[in-house]
Amino acid sequence: MGDPYDTLVISYIRGGFTERRAREEAGLYINQRDLVIAGSAGMLDLFNWLEQKTQWLTSPASSQYHASFDGGLIYHSVLVANMTCTLTQVLGITDQLESARKVALLHDIGKTVQYERTPEEAWVWVDEDTLVSMTHALRSLHMISRYAVLSDIEWQAIYGHDGQYVKQNRSLAMKETPLTLVLHWADVWCARFLEG
Repeated sequence: MGDPYDTLVISYIRGGFTERRAREEAGLYINQRDLVIAGSAGMLDLFNWLEQKTQWLTSPASSQYHASFDGGLIYHSVLVANMTCTLTQVLGITDQLESARKVALLHDIGKTVQYERTPEEAWVWVDEDTLVSMTHALRSLHMISRYAVLSDIEWQAIYGHDGQYVKQNRSLAMKETPLTLVLHWADVWCARFLEG
């Protein structure tokens, strides 16, 4: 695979963006990615692996709901990172800004192995029976753990980012850290209102 910026631009254009918008959005990703890489050990290797060995640069965020187009997963992740960083600042938890950016950008990377393109060029969700069963949040944490160490707070934020929408997170009710709640709120807001 070539340069991640160029690959993402092509994905976004294939996903329906104009060339100008595709370049702007790809630049936003590169900026967020570089901030995460600069702030945490192991992140350079993680992003190199994501960009070269997975569908990270082409996957949708969903197969039929939000950002269901080529490059949609990164588009969603960057929106969530921007929103999470904004909420972190507004709510006065700026000491967690670096963690907020990291968990927001990486919260859904587990989806990169859960989509495949059909011969008709549509994206479909891979049946859980063909993979070792785990949620996409847990799969994201597993993938990150190959390259980097997260704090307990960062772990909980990624694990619990779907909030009470998923059964396995009910045990976290009223025990969420501020970072977990901020990531959840940003994720829901972006998916439901900014991405359609």
